[in-house]
Amino acid sequence: LNIPCFLVSNQAALSKKIIKFKTFERIHTNLEDTLSMNKAYLDDYAYCPNFNSKKFSNENFPYFYKYRKPSIGILNQFKNKYNLNLKKSYFIGDRDIDILTGKKAGCKTFLVKSPKNKDYILNIKPDYFVKNAFNAVKKILLIK
Repeated sequence: LNIPCFLVSNQAALSKKIIKFKTFERIHTNLEDTLSMNKAYLDDYAYCPNFNSKKFSNENFPYFYKYRKPSIGILNQFKNKYNLNLKKSYFIGDRDIDILTGKKAGCKTFLVKSPKNKDYILNIKPDYFVKNAFNAVKKILLIK
């Protein structure tokens, strides 16, 4: 539908060595395949896998070592690269840190129901609560 779509994720599991990079690559490929089967695509993506003093290093991997959410550094990179209006953008996530990131950037925010919601300690209210990411996308399409 010609709506730009981006993925921004911390992925600390890489620096914590909870998952191997090959596993991460398979997960990302599976995501891209699933999206394309449904005629949906990511325009771009960026990760910040570093966590506290734990650092991740892979020269073939597009990541931003200093823009871990809730920093909006990656969003600003995308804003400049793609001429985005963040105030007319939506940020979908399943954690309070996602809602904080979206709010800091001026986006409308969607909190997806998740077991991670029990860790919701920042007390930042999203603009919308949704059952899953698909419902968030359907709502965005109705708003547009």
